[in-house]
Amino acid sequence: MKSDLNPAASKYVGDVAKNYDERRKDKPITKADDAFIAKFLDSCEQGAKVLDLPAGTGRAVSAVLDRQLHYIGADISEDMLAVCKQKIGDRSDARTIVVDARSTGLPDDAVDYLISIKFMKWLPDDDFVTDVLKEFRRVCRKSAIVNIKVDKNISLSKKIIGLLRSHSSRPHARFFNEDRFANLCSQAGWTVREVVENPESKGRVKFFVLD
Repeated sequence: MKSDLNPAASKYVGDVAKNYDERRKDKPITKADDAFIAKFLDSCEQGAKVLDLPAGTGRAVSAVLDRQLHYIGADISEDMLAVCKQKIGDRSDARTIVVDARSTGLPDDAVDYLISIKFMKWLPDDDFVTDVLKEFRRVCRKSAIVNIKVDKNISLSKKIIGLLRSHSSRPHARFFNEDRFANLCSQAGWTVREVVENPESKGRVKFFVLD
């Protein structure tokens, strides 16, 4: 059944948004994510436009602007973007927009590159994921990076917990079969150029580089 609910709309608000950076800044897995984002940005053409969706609190702002790239931070949570705006300050080469990832309102080929981190795991079903990936393909002219949680070697207890959570009204993270996610990317018009593991995740988080 196709879901119309975007869990991020209710999850990242209030104190969750205010305290988001503080809770994650020293985590090895976060630092490893940031290192891969930096490597991707190093390959982007100078002066290009980069869409960060969801931008959250703007973890990629500095990395984008330090490379003379233009930053667009998009998120469904105004509370998260409020923190992002503080990081942007009065920079003229960066802005934020409140959007739903399935329908951003941006023109076709509006940006050159796209970053989407720690997002797919919150999307409730494959139809929702495909809709988002199609929108990414529509607005992004060149390449994107997207990361997922992989279902490799999930214990039986965690599978049971995941099943119970799937019947809960509360947002819950989901795991992906890597081949299945690659197929969803293909259905949305993307070519998978590379799959890279976060070395701090023990094989559980992988980046897809898409063209």
